[in-house]
Amino acid sequence: VGASAQDVVLDVPQEKEKTRSWALSLGLGIGANGALYMGDSATVLPFPYVEFDSKYLFWSVFHGGVHLYQTENFKLDFVAHYLSNQMDASENDYASMKRLDDRKATLGVGLAIEYISPVGIIQADFKADVLGTTGGFTASAIYYLPYMLGEKTLLLGGVGVEYNSADYNDYYFGISGKESAASGLAAYEAGQSFNVYFEAGVIHNFTEKISLTVMAQYSLLPGGRKDSRMVVWSSDWKMISGLWYSF
Repeated sequence: VGASAQDVVLDVPQEKEKTRSWALSLGLGIGANGALYMGDSATVLPFPYVEFDSKYLFWSVFHGGVHLYQTENFKLDFVAHYLSNQMDASENDYASMKRLDDRKATLGVGLAIEYISPVGIIQADFKADVLGTTGGFTASAIYYLPYMLGEKTLLLGGVGVEYNSADYNDYYFGISGKESAASGLAAYEAGQSFNVYFEAGVIHNFTEKISLTVMAQYSLLPGGRKDSRMVVWSSDWKMISGLWYSF
């Protein structure tokens, strides 16, 4: 399968009760993503929705970390993030793709910042693969424009840019000489890349405790990825929805 849709989850600032320094939300989420690799199919997966935030520690679905520094409008975090790109070659529909090596998910660790300004939200992060799966790293930055629709609904629109190192791209989209000989696909080095992506979503509070979120992400694949014989599309999409209860 391709990248998992939980990566689209946003760290939208949540209101905490003034009488305590932590917040906990539990619920159920459903994620969907398009087929990134040739011979893959779109995927829909349920997952437990867990969010926790406190003065020092936080966890949001599949990433967490430590608040290193924060003010009312700015925060600097140490983060550990599940990087979910993966492919099980044995389950692919194409015989040539079945002869490739599997691509595995990994763990990215690094730093993230968020700045809340009067005209929007800016987020940026840097994550390096600490498991040695790819030997590479990723970085991204995005600007969100929030808009309150009434008192219970928050609309979000965002545009961002992502960088992936050559080692990272070569692992997921490159084809080695050995794989080329086994599969018949041309050997390929993906190299480093920049790509633009867009996000949109809605968060609706049914009550003070129960909320629903629906988010979507659309990415334009850079040449280094879409030119790979492993890939048939020039774009990628992900969606996620979650219904949760805040304690």
